[in-house]
Amino acid sequence: MGKLILLFFFLLFSSQTWAQISIDLRIPAKEVQTDALGNAFVILEDGAIQKYNAQGVLVGHFRESGWGIPSQLDVLNPLNPIVFYSGKGFLQEFDNNLTPIYQLPLEGGFTKATLIARSSDGNFWWYRERDRTLVKINRSGQIVFEGTSLDFLDLSQSPLPVFLFETAEKNTIKVQMYDPQFGLFTFGANAQCLLRRGEVRMDAWYRCGKSWGIWKEGKIIPAETLLNSVNQPKICRGIWKISGSRLIKDE
Repeated sequence: MGKLILLFFFLLFSSQTWAQISIDLRIPAKEVQTDALGNAFVILEDGAIQKYNAQGVLVGHFRESGWGIPSQLDVLNPLNPIVFYSGKGFLQEFDNNLTPIYQLPLEGGFTKATLIARSSDGNFWWYRERDRTLVKINRSGQIVFEGTSLDFLDLSQSPLPVFLFETAEKNTIKVQMYDPQFGLFTFGANAQCLLRRGEVRMDAWYRCGKSWGIWKEGKIIPAETLLNSVNQPKICRGIWKISGSRLIKDE
């Protein structure tokens, strides 16, 4: 009897330790990102943006029907997330409550921009498709510097990347760009392409504190495994994911 009681409490404690938060969004979600504080930022298919705190409580909501569907979300700075509206050609920055505070119209050579990401120095990264170059722009839309075209890689055609985000590996700033056909491109802080991992395939990506990783076929793959073949990397808990119209987090 004593062993059964111990087993009962062990199973009860385990279920509480590995609890899951599941939220019905009512509308299918397009993208979710987890910030460094454990908050979830969600883009819904109707164009709305929602913020949930680490406990799953809705703490922010924004939707402007005239802006269309957001194409990209970046929460590198958890207090000031940015959202890119490629259809309207502008970048919108929000405060901690999802109140719009700053808008950068991307005019001139930026009108066909498809990927924008925040830089840790307050500027923005932009992948310029017309000449396959990574560019850093400031908050006025002026070019700070740009890298070398990816033409030197002799690819069979121009990449059509779908993800762009800045990472910090051992305090070294890098920019990751993913293309479904050509894999993962890694750039240095000077916007120069350092290498390409053509074998990498991912469905989405996530941040985990100062680290990052990818989603592939429903599984979390930390960057240590993806890039350095580490057998037993630290698996990050508390990453939000979407499944249809549900927002889910395993704790």
